[in-house]
Parts: sequence; structure tokens; C-alpha cells
Amino acid sequence: MTYATVESVRQWLMITTTSEDAEISQILEEVHAQILEILKFYVAEPPSTDTTLAHIEAMWAAGIYRMRREPKNEPHVFVKTAQELLNNYILLKYKKRLVKI
Repeated sequence: MTYATVESVRQWLMITTTSEDAEISQILEEVHAQILEILKFYVAEPPSTDTTLAHIEAMWAAGIYRMRREPKNEPHVFVKTAQELLNNYILLKYKKRLVKI
């Protein structure tokens, strides 16, 4: 189960219809797996729910969605920001510095 919801990703994207929900859900699952892999470097059992991680995950998923539609040579600003927020989260919560994602 992901931290964020499809609805929260739609809010970041300012999408009001559910026509993109299948793709958003798939992206959300991929981002969730990435976040869990990163967290496992710092904690044996990542939290099952966390509002901060939900915010980060929704932003990151929205960035991936945008990157699929606006191909560029660098990550979307949402992805960059979400990764920085995750780094800060880990630093504050686990007192360890995350290796650059």
C-alpha cells in the first residue's frame, strides 16, 4: 500500500477527472517501491503510514507523470524537490545523510 493516494497525485497535477487513474496508480506503486528501498538503508522496517512521506510520494509521482509527457534531459522539478524533501526527512528522522539520489 502506498503512502499517497491517486487523488493526492491528481491534486498536484490539477487533474479533476479519473481518466488517468490507472497510469497514476502504476507510477505511484513504482515511486513507493523506490522510497521503500531508500528507507531500508536507514531503518529495518519503514513506516506503514506517514503524512510527510505521503506528501513526498505524491509530489514525486506527479513529477514522473509530467516527465512522461514533457520529456527533458533532467528530472522534473517535482521529482527533484521530492528527493530533496526525502533526504531532509531521513536526515531529521534518522540522523543520517542520504547519498545523492
